[in-house]
Amino acid sequence: MLDRKKHLRSRLLPRSLAVFLLAASILHAQVSGIDTSRTVLSGSIREIPAVGATLATGQPEAAILRRTLSPSESDETIEFEVALRMRNFPELQQRLGRGERIVSSEMADKYYPLEADYQAVADWLTSQGLTITLTDPTCLAIFASGPVWQVSQAFQVSFARVSFENTEYTSAISAPGVPAALAPVILGVNGLQPHIHAHKHSSLQLMQPALSPSIAPPFLPSEIQHAYNAGGLSETGVGQKIGIVIDTFPATSDLTAFWSDCGVSQSLGNIEFVQVVSGTLPAPSGEETLDVEWSSAIAAGAKVRVYATVDLSTVHIDQAYARIVSDLPSQPALRQVSLSYGLGETYTTASQVQTDDNYFASMASAGVTVFVSSGDGGSSPGTSGHDHSGPVQVETPASDPNVTAVGGTTLNVDSSTGDVTSESAWFDGGGGISIYFNRPSWQTGTGVPSGSTRLVPDVACAADPNTGGFLILGGSEYIVGGTSWSAPTWAGFGAVINQARANAGLGSLGLLGPRIYPLLGSTDFRDITTGSNGSGGVYDAGVGYDLCTGIGVPDVAILLPTLSSVPVPVMPSWAFAILALTLFSTWVLFVARKRRGSMTK
Repeated sequence: MLDRKKHLRSRLLPRSLAVFLLAASILHAQVSGIDTSRTVLSGSIREIPAVGATLATGQPEAAILRRTLSPSESDETIEFEVALRMRNFPELQQRLGRGERIVSSEMADKYYPLEADYQAVADWLTSQGLTITLTDPTCLAIFASGPVWQVSQAFQVSFARVSFENTEYTSAISAPGVPAALAPVILGVNGLQPHIHAHKHSSLQLMQPALSPSIAPPFLPSEIQHAYNAGGLSETGVGQKIGIVIDTFPATSDLTAFWSDCGVSQSLGNIEFVQVVSGTLPAPSGEETLDVEWSSAIAAGAKVRVYATVDLSTVHIDQAYARIVSDLPSQPALRQVSLSYGLGETYTTASQVQTDDNYFASMASAGVTVFVSSGDGGSSPGTSGHDHSGPVQVETPASDPNVTAVGGTTLNVDSSTGDVTSESAWFDGGGGISIYFNRPSWQTGTGVPSGSTRLVPDVACAADPNTGGFLILGGSEYIVGGTSWSAPTWAGFGAVINQARANAGLGSLGLLGPRIYPLLGSTDFRDITTGSNGSGGVYDAGVGYDLCTGIGVPDVAILLPTLSSVPVPVMPSWAFAILALTLFSTWVLFVARKRRGSMTK
């Protein structure tokens, strides 16, 4: 179980005297009515304008309706998350960039927050009358809840009624403050603005007519495998498990019907359902079904483990990330995760982005490859994620350097052979330049623009719904598209490659970027050089890397042995020179001795 509260406390005894005095002094100050020194965490919220106003981005976004809450609104329960800072994070990021694996014990010793700090924050929250709902064994976050009025008092934050996407929310309109003594270890307080949430990246259209006998959209999994040279491989993902994070579970009847119609040898025994957050799950709407149907078909020998979060609130999604990290020791096959949702970077908070980064770094340290859809709003996604009405921006979590961002293409094939006739950047595929993350050291190569910030996407494959894939939802047949299609497809490819690596006695792929950017321009990837992903051609596809399709689409039959072969060490030139000199000296000595021997005779 993820809730390790008793376990954590048992490991903390005896606590350090300093931590005990800190918690006691804070509690005493509150009981005495003394206002302790506070540090304001400005990165924990987004500015919200009044109705009719706009922010610097030019987007209306959310708007304040009124600043006075009714008694019932003040009594509403709000869930939030206090995220703690990782220690030595720059060093950790450098190691991950080199493709290193880091065991959990070393993560705890060097990088995860200290348990004493974690407990001090937890003690302060409970002293404020707030309820801790979930603890995290990595000490990365404390999940808690309380009435709005009590959260307002604890963090000295103001709440208001906020309108966003035709829905009203009770959201914070000022940044939270925490005791100055605790501030150095706190990354941020997330979830105080519940109107900020992720959007799914899929597009569904009811099929008319039904399946056609020719090779044409809607594509079947076998036809996509053929297009990317992944058909007929001996590897099918056996021994691997694909994680899916989404709000609900697909209907099992849709899964079995899809496998049957597509000729996929898969079974419900390979599908695992994990409800992370309690409550009533929403009915399947398509995204959860797409993720499971396509990942389980591309890697038909793999298992799929679905983590359901009830909704796509940031707090609930982070609970799923925490659950995945805590599951990894008992789930050694879970080494690829697919995420098909996102939100423009300008619409979220700095602390939320950094909190997610901590979880993705944790997954990467354990050898997990996280595939994230880059978005369906082109280079200027709006708040809905499905239009070009926003500022030029990339979406999170695709922009995180510890994930593999998957862009989209428009794929056309020969109707008789299934061979690719053309492939271009999909107009609605996400891509661009991050405002939050530095450029990872491995993101280099032909076409990579100058600069120092993270670029999106890394790779791509078919995503255009006009040349989309087959889907069964609610017993009906649909054509589906979006980078929500390309991400689980890539997760399936990842499982296939990881099986090959396991067969070769190698560890899992882990963070993919350091492994694939050196292959830029090679036959492992097919370069996409036409198309764009924004109104007016904000970013165009071109030779080498581009901000629409990354380094290109895979040729899996070539990429698989490349990524599953034991590398032959390359001898540095200086070492070669020393070896050559040593051999030459040995030869000269041998000849000299032979001559002396012949002379004595």
